[in-house]
Amino acid sequence: MIKIEILETKDSLRKGTYAFHKDYLVLGSNIFSDIYLPTENIPESFLALEIENNELFISFHVDWEYIHVNNKKSTGKKKLRSNDLISFSHTKLKIIHFEHSNIETKKQLLLRRLDELKQENSPILDIIERLNNQL
Repeated sequence: MIKIEILETKDSLRKGTYAFHKDYLVLGSNIFSDIYLPTENIPESFLALEIENNELFISFHVDWEYIHVNNKKSTGKKKLRSNDLISFSHTKLKIIHFEHSNIETKKQLLLRRLDELKQENSPILDIIERLNNQL
């Protein structure tokens, strides 16, 4: 989960707090970005926030020279902490909180559900077995 607050931007409707229950998010001028900033003069997938080993890292587009992290120039991938301030173009944002999200994959969900059905001795197990044999 990554929670940020947009403090300043050209588009006042974008200001506010955002929480994403995932370990990777993108800010950019592309409508498919997690945070869409159409009024900024930035690349489509400009900035990425990613949690790796319970640490938050920021990276940005290679065509961009630098961004500011806590009012200091940063030219590459950088480790962040809560309350860090990031600024670029006309935007300023603050890292509120981050933690690794344990997102269950489809495979994990299906295996867990199958185990539950086995424990219940469900009649559906017969159908599942026949389907598996046909595949």
